[in-house]
Amino acid sequence: MINFMRKVHLKIFLVCVLAAPLLLAASVAWAQGTQSGWKPTEGAAPAKQLITIDIPTVKFTDILMKEESQGDKTVKTLYVPWLAQYLSGVYKYAVQIAGLIAAVMMIIGGVLYLTAGGDAGKVSRGKEKINDAVLGLMLVLGTYMVLNVINPDLVSMQGTLVVSVSKKQYPPNTAAITPEVEQITGATALSGDVKVPSGDNIFGQGKNKVPKELEAKVQAAAQILKAQGCAMVITDGYRSVDQQVSIIRGHCNNPPGACNGCNAKPGQTIACTLCGMKAASCPHTTGKALDVWGAKLAKNKDGFEDPFKGEKWHIACPTEAKCKVQDPCTSAAWKAMRDSGFCLWSGEAWHFEVQPGVSSGCS
Repeated sequence: MINFMRKVHLKIFLVCVLAAPLLLAASVAWAQGTQSGWKPTEGAAPAKQLITIDIPTVKFTDILMKEESQGDKTVKTLYVPWLAQYLSGVYKYAVQIAGLIAAVMMIIGGVLYLTAGGDAGKVSRGKEKINDAVLGLMLVLGTYMVLNVINPDLVSMQGTLVVSVSKKQYPPNTAAITPEVEQITGATALSGDVKVPSGDNIFGQGKNKVPKELEAKVQAAAQILKAQGCAMVITDGYRSVDQQVSIIRGHCNNPPGACNGCNAKPGQTIACTLCGMKAASCPHTTGKALDVWGAKLAKNKDGFEDPFKGEKWHIACPTEAKCKVQDPCTSAAWKAMRDSGFCLWSGEAWHFEVQPGVSSGCS
């Protein structure tokens, strides 16, 4: 029994030796922040609000900031210790829980050992519980030592440095225009005033965006279509610069104002990118373009049949040359619009511009 207790005492001593480095770890996360030049900028309240479970060993301190001059600009650096302090606190709390469990197991083992009454089985089980508890605690505490030997950075608990990034303005890209871009040939904007064309076969939200200068031509085309049992579906017309910018952001990888094309996102059609952020650089913002489809008239809630049977129209019929479905009313719309003074842009099966077209490839 004396030899066994000596072994237990030796193991407990080793546990204390292993626990000593933890006292050093507590100050590591703050070491970065206590260097000269750092000033507190924000309290720890925001970090506390993120924690839903109160852990006694987790203590947050202020965010620190340092300003340094680099040439003609000042660079600000923030030191955020919260993550390091959280991980350090959780580890300490885990060690305390492990120590409590180990103590309980040692007590249970000690009771078994002392009350064995000569029963070799109980004596053995008591010794095993005590040994297992001490060894488990040594393993928990020894983890820090092992990681420190492998790489001290694994246990250094450094905070996060955030360096400010200054915004730099770049001039619009004036590189050569790619073939996908609607090339504008000196267009001038119309008045921007709109007028809803009359006609019981004209549908679509775009009929409220028809510039007043185009109303008569649209009505003429609609009458031609009506004689063939077809509806005119206007999906878009005049756009403000803000509306065009919104479309560019949804359709293009290149930003508004780019002069090197749209670089369309997957599944999206291309859009005019307002080269140099000038309204006169895009057909719709000049008030000279309409998006128009033809469809068979029908007595339903829409007033017309779906010419492409549920498939997205711009996918079923991307251009005049690549239209998958030869719908008679779609073809009729192309001819009626052309006969009424419009041209069809070769890049889209629905994009019409009043003659002379402002985009290259409009015929």
